[in-house]
Amino acid sequence: MKSVFREFFNNEKVNFNNLDESVLIVFDTNILLNIYRFSESTRNTFLEALDKVKENIWIPYQVGLEFHLHRRKVMVEMDTIKDLIINDVNNETETFLKAIKSSLDKYPIKSTDGTEVRKKILEKFNEEIRKVATSFNQNEIIELDNLINKNDDKMLELAELFEGKVGEPFSQEKIDEICKEGEVRYEEEIPPGYKDKTKKEMTRYNNLKFENKYGDLIAWKQVLEKAKSDKKRLVIFITGDVKPDWWYEIKGKKIGARAELKNEMLREAGSDLILMNINKFLKETSTKINLDLVETTNSEENNRISLRKKSGYRFKDYKKIQELLNALQMNSEDKSYNTKALEGIINDIKYQVDKIEYFLLNNDGSSINDFEEIKTLEDEFKYLKSKSIYLLGHINRNQVTEMNEEIRNKIRKLALEYSYLERRLQNLLSR
Repeated sequence: MKSVFREFFNNEKVNFNNLDESVLIVFDTNILLNIYRFSESTRNTFLEALDKVKENIWIPYQVGLEFHLHRRKVMVEMDTIKDLIINDVNNETETFLKAIKSSLDKYPIKSTDGTEVRKKILEKFNEEIRKVATSFNQNEIIELDNLINKNDDKMLELAELFEGKVGEPFSQEKIDEICKEGEVRYEEEIPPGYKDKTKKEMTRYNNLKFENKYGDLIAWKQVLEKAKSDKKRLVIFITGDVKPDWWYEIKGKKIGARAELKNEMLREAGSDLILMNINKFLKETSTKINLDLVETTNSEENNRISLRKKSGYRFKDYKKIQELLNALQMNSEDKSYNTKALEGIINDIKYQVDKIEYFLLNNDGSSINDFEEIKTLEDEFKYLKSKSIYLLGHINRNQVTEMNEEIRNKIRKLALEYSYLERRLQNLLSR
């Protein structure tokens, strides 16, 4: 049975400390472009990992071409994002304060003292919200922006590592043949690439041209050809793509490469295929991993779940902020209980932000125009941001007892992460 359905049985455990020449490690465009998005420490970790397995690495010509065509765009994006975020924070601050004033004006008290109270409330909001915005613009965003060394391109190091490890381009005749095949494959949703079928752009370079929607398929065909010609036993494909035209999923969890891809690799090249994301690659090849890339560890996850169980609250259970505030006050005699409840909520928000960041780190936006999860993330941002703003305002009004500066700073840190991630999210949506 295994000999007939080999694609369902191959072992996906890899010992990167003991690779032989029969193993080919391939990287897609997203992974290479992430070198401009990584913090300096993570970038160095990535380059060290590449150097460790340099005898086995290779990229298709298609990946190399896409990397060079898009790298300047990513560099400019990272160079300007700080100012864009600061501008967004300033605009959203004004919008929020106008909304507060509008809400207060609706309160049905027609008296001089009522007007005075509304004025004091608005002044308090103005003072606290502007304080947070100013701190963010002058401190937190600078701290985050400084994580990326924009003066150190690392392009030469990357080029040196892949010297002699880039495939040859296909002829125009071969590209046309693949694109024609792609029409049929995409119609029948045969992986990879069919999730890009709505792309309209064309690429013209080096006397070659192709529709961008077939970029993944062209790269895949080049990998197949390389594996076959070099008689590779195993192909490890490191990808930042998360779409279902590459990954087999069960209830949202990515299990591995689509069986169709494994089967095609076996049929065309006689090679086994393993699909791997950047997190797993770095974990397997590096002795130290920067936390800004790694998913929540089992220990962190267990602590978070434990804290939520102790507090008795889950952030997503509260559809209205007042329900949350009322819940926090239900046991006012137990001040530590209230603090733990809020800590649990903050940790739950942080967990959601971590998931979003993990998604963004593994996508450059070039292949997710029709990927429904992007819009879901946009809605989640709006929800989380509004709740964190209300929580911060609530804390600043001292309505939550025993609230310490550490909790306050946690929420401010969340505001920083929201703005940074939301800007990247908007960049994806605009492509």
